[in-house]
Amino acid sequence: MKNKKKFLTFLSAFFFLLSSQAQNDRAKWELKTSVEKNTTEAEMVIRVGDIDNFGFGFEEAYNPFSGELTDPHAYPWETDPDDPDGTDRIMVVSGFSDDLAGSTDGYKQSTSRPENSVRPVVFRFSTEGTKVNAASLQLFVDDFQAPVFNTKFTATVNGTRFNELEKMLNSLNQTGPVGKLVTVNLPPEMLEAVKSGQLSILIDDAVTGAGDGFAIDFTRILINPKASGNRRITGKVIDKTTGKPLEGATVSSSGIVKAITTAEGTYTLSGVPGGFNYVTASKTGYASSTATVEVSDSKPGVLNFQLVAVVVPVKPDTVKPVPEVVYDKVDNWKKKRVVMKNTPDAELMVRVGDVDNINSGFAQGYNPFSGELTEWNEYPWEVDKTDPDGTDRIMVPSAYIYGSEVWIDGYTESTQRPENLPKPVTLIFQPDGITIGSAILQVFVNDIQSVSSESRFTAKIDGAVSEGLSRLINETDMTGPTGKIVSYRLTPDEVKKLKDGKVEILIDDTTTGIGDGFAIDFVRLLINPESHVKASK
Repeated sequence: MKNKKKFLTFLSAFFFLLSSQAQNDRAKWELKTSVEKNTTEAEMVIRVGDIDNFGFGFEEAYNPFSGELTDPHAYPWETDPDDPDGTDRIMVVSGFSDDLAGSTDGYKQSTSRPENSVRPVVFRFSTEGTKVNAASLQLFVDDFQAPVFNTKFTATVNGTRFNELEKMLNSLNQTGPVGKLVTVNLPPEMLEAVKSGQLSILIDDAVTGAGDGFAIDFTRILINPKASGNRRITGKVIDKTTGKPLEGATVSSSGIVKAITTAEGTYTLSGVPGGFNYVTASKTGYASSTATVEVSDSKPGVLNFQLVAVVVPVKPDTVKPVPEVVYDKVDNWKKKRVVMKNTPDAELMVRVGDVDNINSGFAQGYNPFSGELTEWNEYPWEVDKTDPDGTDRIMVPSAYIYGSEVWIDGYTESTQRPENLPKPVTLIFQPDGITIGSAILQVFVNDIQSVSSESRFTAKIDGAVSEGLSRLINETDMTGPTGKIVSYRLTPDEVKKLKDGKVEILIDDTTTGIGDGFAIDFVRLLINPESHVKASK
């Protein structure tokens, strides 16, 4: 029995030494900060905080980059004044109030203000000689217990809310206290901060009054991260409606590792980071889906996806070539309003808004009617006063109140009331001589982030909520900002609204108060569409 235990200890240590995240010898872990280039993990790795489990050290053969939980440790501990701010110290959220809080954790009970006030972790480094294409943030977090104390942690990078990190932190239950590594990809809009070499990471809850203390042992930024190690995530991607496997879907983990699904819809992501991973599955014609999964050296992740079709697939022989289907050609794209009869894909086409990707233009070869995402566009932009109401302008949900402590995006931060209030798009046409039997509504939307922000948009057609169109909008996640066309087949009752030759489309979120700004490039109505034009209900 003793020999078996010795063998298992040796085996664990052996794999620890092989782990790519442990390529640095332990002596370097004592450094309060470090910068390394051309590692097996990334082109550049910047660390703030020593790797020492708050001075308690790690159990034998434990790998802090494995994604495994530590053993529970004692508290409180004596803070080392040489440790960087925000690391190796107990912090209690700033919103804590004896009047509001119910139960409190041991970290709160064993510490006091101002020593336990939240502090940011600050990175300072130079990226000279390194082209920043992507970056991941890793934090070794300890005693986060949002599900227990109903804490609502917020996380900011240079003052900008980081929704993906917030979701991850608010899902943790580290009662013990115990620690573990979490990894999340920095969104493209935060890469400018990485390029500048100065980042301030702040985690807090200034609202709920929860008595929830937490700690951070160290943080790392991985610039241009690489797949490494033997950790993996497997799963399957299927069509939610039909249950059939989806071949050719893209699955990515934390922006580091990607895979394409097989004919059976299966995928394997190899070399993923230890800890919590954000995994996204996407496929043209489907709303993308994102979920979290925990991965460690001893526990592979398993994550299955059910994608919802945005445009119903049709047989190849029923689809006309793109130049014929996209009759609304470039010559017409500059027109603010277009009405055309007897087109290749409808008896009557009505468009409001010019086709110009929110004044940014489209990449060469991009087809705005394809259902593909655009490349990122700059924001904010100058509004053209000749553009029809509801198009080519940033709109922020009417329920959002500036200054409230909720999720907000760059569109919301960069604009103001009343200019950014949602406005309806009005389509006007003459239906004379046409018996309207069916219709498809196409909306080229931009920066809708319902999945990430948890906003709840409603889409109204002539003042009545369209459940189907609302569902399509809320299943769209376009962090970027990027744009794409969403196609929706009107119900019979909605078709009746077209007989007068005027219909009003309004998208808004009047309930959640979340600051999820969005935009609409153009809206098209296809009346009596031909069989080769399909849309989901």
